[in-house]
Amino acid sequence: MRRPVYAYYKEHTISPRGMIQQICRNRNITEVNYLFTKQSFKYTDKPFQEISDEIKLTDKYGYKNFNIMEQYLQTMKPEKAEKKEKEYKQSNFNYMSLLTHIIYTNNCLNSNKRVHFRILLQNRGFIDVSKNIKTKKNSLSKEEKQALKEEKIEKLEFDNSNVEKINEYLQIPKPFFKAYAELFIDQNKLTDHLNWRTYAHNYDANDMIDYTGEEDVPEIITTPQAIKNRLLNKDDFLCQMVKSAESKMLYLLEFRKALGLRNVYSTYFYEIEPKKDIDEKDIKQLEKDYKVIFKTRAKEIDFSKRYCVNKHMMIMHKNLFGENIIHSEESGRGKKRTRLYKYTINMDVAQYHRTIIEFSRNVAL
Repeated sequence: MRRPVYAYYKEHTISPRGMIQQICRNRNITEVNYLFTKQSFKYTDKPFQEISDEIKLTDKYGYKNFNIMEQYLQTMKPEKAEKKEKEYKQSNFNYMSLLTHIIYTNNCLNSNKRVHFRILLQNRGFIDVSKNIKTKKNSLSKEEKQALKEEKIEKLEFDNSNVEKINEYLQIPKPFFKAYAELFIDQNKLTDHLNWRTYAHNYDANDMIDYTGEEDVPEIITTPQAIKNRLLNKDDFLCQMVKSAESKMLYLLEFRKALGLRNVYSTYFYEIEPKKDIDEKDIKQLEKDYKVIFKTRAKEIDFSKRYCVNKHMMIMHKNLFGENIIHSEESGRGKKRTRLYKYTINMDVAQYHRTIIEFSRNVAL
């Protein structure tokens, strides 16, 4: 179809290359009309070698902790295993090299998306006659955003194809549909729920362990192995697996264990207050792994200090399960009058997730 293309960019997610790919989905373009609303820019301060080193670190961590290739080779004859290992190492090296170039290039392009978008358009043969026009920035108020959200929910239909696809897994009954509609209109909300489900309410029948010695073991049990099985089933390169939500959950489980917290029944995960300090011999390794897995560039990470442990426990939960999973309350003042906070699991949000899980497990409400 021969027609003009209209593009509106807030610059939240995709790179200039992705923008060009979107536009060129129409194969017979008469003209491109575009609007960029963002007027602030960021430069990339990560050199190429630093990105390369980070990817190698994640790959090394994955090889050490997931050893998926080692398990795979054990099923083969020695001569065939040696050949396969060489092929894997070469393939993995090529992938990491390519990934380094892609990340570095995208970082550069993202430093000023509008300018690089225009350059890429011109490189593809478009004649750019646009002018820079300063527009007045009008942000939506909190009330307006809420009104738009409510309007989306009101228009959402239970028999919508996208809703039906998601609800095949969630199994939310029609009478309760509107109460949980945000899961169908907000991908981030859905991801937060699925992550919490995997972390605090996941179990594998082969990995269920009765830590209590009682015959009547609660149905909902989680083990690190169950989450690790999900991760290994991804069949991806190690440096990508390390960045996954499952990898972060496994680290969080180890972090909790180091603090004397148990990872058995779902209700145990409502407790995030440390029971003890981390053993001195484990601190450096936990700090190193944390920086690799959560990609943090924070300079002051010291897990020998309780306030730092509490702070990063909160950060990990919000990263995986959304901002609302944590309830914060000021608990006093530290050195230099800095505020100290007590962090707890938001029980309203935890119950929200649990109710949805009970729908899918056919638990009577």
